[in-house]
Amino acid sequence: MRYAIVAGFLLITPLLGGLYGALYDQLTYSISPEFFVNVRAMDSAAANPRWEVAKIGFSNTWGIGLFLGAVLSLAGLIHENARQHIRITLQSFFLPIGFAFLFALLGMIMPCEHSDPQLSNIQDQPAFLCVLRMNNYTKVGGIIGMIFGLGWQVWKYKRMAKSR
Repeated sequence: MRYAIVAGFLLITPLLGGLYGALYDQLTYSISPEFFVNVRAMDSAAANPRWEVAKIGFSNTWGIGLFLGAVLSLAGLIHENARQHIRITLQSFFLPIGFAFLFALLGMIMPCEHSDPQLSNIQDQPAFLCVLRMNNYTKVGGIIGMIFGLGWQVWKYKRMAKSR
């Protein structure tokens, strides 16, 4: 039964990770459409650019969701029963997502450089650099969030062990 829960997380977490990427890229596309054309190789003449951006975001993050789901659901095997495993693993999964988004917002509000000679083909360099920074920060936030998610699992396990 417990390994069926891990398998369930391996099916669900890539979808959640991909959904995060699809929504996150809607935000970054709003800031710099040029980023998607120049870095993500999106067709600038796409009939529905928002749909293309969502597909790009999903394809870039579903694997991260799978990785997080594997790590956190396997860590969840420490819990006493299936109910705790599911509940606490779900809680721990949303920590990397939250940290990733908060770090992306931090990258967004930081001042951006106004020009870079290597980006001479980019019209709106501050917006482009902002999205580049956001993407780097969101990766760092996801890693920190995963560490906190693992810590959350251990903390909840120890706390429940004390109450037994």
